[in-house]
Amino acid sequence: MYGTPKYVNLDFFLLGLLGIAAFVAGQLLAKNTGLIPKPMSVNCRQRMVPWFYGAIGLSIIGYAIWFGGGLLRARSFAPLASIWNVGDQSETDVRGELFPTIPGVTTLTQFGMAAVILGLLLPSAAGAAKTRRRVLIAALIGLAVIRMLLVSERLAVIELVIPAVVLGLRFTFLVRQTISRKQCGVFVLRR
Repeated sequence: MYGTPKYVNLDFFLLGLLGIAAFVAGQLLAKNTGLIPKPMSVNCRQRMVPWFYGAIGLSIIGYAIWFGGGLLRARSFAPLASIWNVGDQSETDVRGELFPTIPGVTTLTQFGMAAVILGLLLPSAAGAAKTRRRVLIAALIGLAVIRMLLVSERLAVIELVIPAVVLGLRFTFLVRQTISRKQCGVFVLRR
């Protein structure tokens, strides 16, 4: 129906095996070359704090300018409210007319990926600093969700969540000396 096969044939099977072989080769290469990197020092992580605030600031500024321009073009909330009325046809193309890509401004929103990664790599904080970081990252993800809803860009949320999940898995599983068979299925990883 869509010009793509709906079954697995020999070509797709071999392509899958090739992908698995590439992962095995990468794992063997990483395991047998070089030393295990040392964890970042607290001093190194502390130097990343201004970069985190700079990246998150640029991303939020990009979202604010982009959304602000869209709201000014809409002149009312009616075109935006029409998004929620699924059965009704909107007279305004929200993505094309209200939120067009603005070179340089919409690019600023891409700093969000770096901000999420840096925010998770920063040294642990307590009190107001910890709350401020969490609020900023939550605001950034909230803006990405709004972008997803307004202009149908699911990638805006995916590009923030995937790095966070990967880092979370890395900090959860790979810092341990061993991982039990129950946690990873069949394999046992040892350092």
